[in-house]
Amino acid sequence: MGLKPIVKANLFIMPIVIFSILLIFFSSAKNFVPERLLPILGKGANETFISGFSNVFAYSGITYLFLIMPYLKDAKQFKKISIIAIVISTIYLFLSVLCLLLVFPYISVTDEANSIYLLTRSLELGSFFQRTDALFVLLFIMCCFSYLTITLFLILNIFKKITNIKDSKAMTYCFCVLIFGLALIPKSLYQVREVNDNIFKYLILFFIFVFSTILLILANLKKKKEEKNNLSS
Repeated sequence: MGLKPIVKANLFIMPIVIFSILLIFFSSAKNFVPERLLPILGKGANETFISGFSNVFAYSGITYLFLIMPYLKDAKQFKKISIIAIVISTIYLFLSVLCLLLVFPYISVTDEANSIYLLTRSLELGSFFQRTDALFVLLFIMCCFSYLTITLFLILNIFKKITNIKDSKAMTYCFCVLIFGLALIPKSLYQVREVNDNIFKYLILFFIFVFSTILLILANLKKKKEEKNNLSS
């Protein structure tokens, strides 16, 4: 249906997501233990900043900002939009991590698919809402649909530019079936984590720091060549 319905749907979902993390933060405050923030820097500065550099892929979502420029009515608003998006994402990540660090012991290990889900299972909002994890699952599904629609929209437009097809909407069902088929390949969540930790995050690092840098260099060279040709003509 195009970009406008996707944007409107996300404008509805995003405030709910922000409100939910605030609710989780303040509701779990009674279980906070400040001493669990220690030791600072975890296993040490080397483990945190050197060995942990591969975890930069967690911020791969920031690459979406570089894909929205052609869809803005006013390109001058790009900087403002980027700052707002980064601030909102930072607040959400900070509150999520702070909740987990203050509630769970440093050495705790869990097999849960999402740590925030484990956190919501320990919350009780009065005597009426005692299964907040069910509400979290509903919210998680909404966020997944939001993420998938944005990603699919960008994939279709990139594919349209690569192949020069006139209407990318015809390919929507093909890509949806392909994504669904790929999602059925892993036999368990453990396999998904293995791929994510051992393959996916290193591919993301390559595309963000190496491939993107090469593209920028080639684009600058092409621009300078075009300017030189225009001056000579």
